[in-house]
Amino acid sequence: LATTTPRIAEMAFPEAADRALPTFFVSEPGVAQPLLRWVTGLPLPIAYGVNEGDGLLLFASAALRGMKLTRNAIHEKALANLRETLPPGFAPGEEPAVLEGGAAALLVLPELVPANDSWIAYPTPDGALVVMREGARSTEDELRRLAGERGDDPLFDRPVRVRRLGFTPMTWPEGSTERTTDPGFSDPRDDR
Repeated sequence: LATTTPRIAEMAFPEAADRALPTFFVSEPGVAQPLLRWVTGLPLPIAYGVNEGDGLLLFASAALRGMKLTRNAIHEKALANLRETLPPGFAPGEEPAVLEGGAAALLVLPELVPANDSWIAYPTPDGALVVMREGARSTEDELRRLAGERGDDPLFDRPVRVRRLGFTPMTWPEGSTERTTDPGFSDPRDDR
């Protein structure tokens, strides 16, 4: 879903559910709160909405009546709509895989992870979701790269481990989040 400031819909018609998608909700001062669902192991709550021509439209709890859905039903419908956006057979290999279209794809990954395996996922600033197989040769290097490219206000503070049973937060590789260069506050003339 889009990243502009969302609007909140108090009313919606049943047809809106056919386009509903989940999105991670970052609370902003002065913005009303939509219907939210917290998922264990994830750092942000999930909201449900649709992309309209003029931006993101999230559903308030009252909109469920117009869609004739319960809280669980909108969640399942949004996940079903999200599944349709994933490429068939999606899975990371020895190299990371990238899902375009938003971090919310994370929500359907547990059903794709093979039994007794785990993946690591992290959303990038450009809206993609990088998915790595835990234990692959490239995973630690990729995590170090992602840690170094995080902006000042990342969507997630740290990566998420994805297993069949759900999500758990994980830590960055040791030393990967330390600043190795001055962030730009020193005097370039080196006056002391």
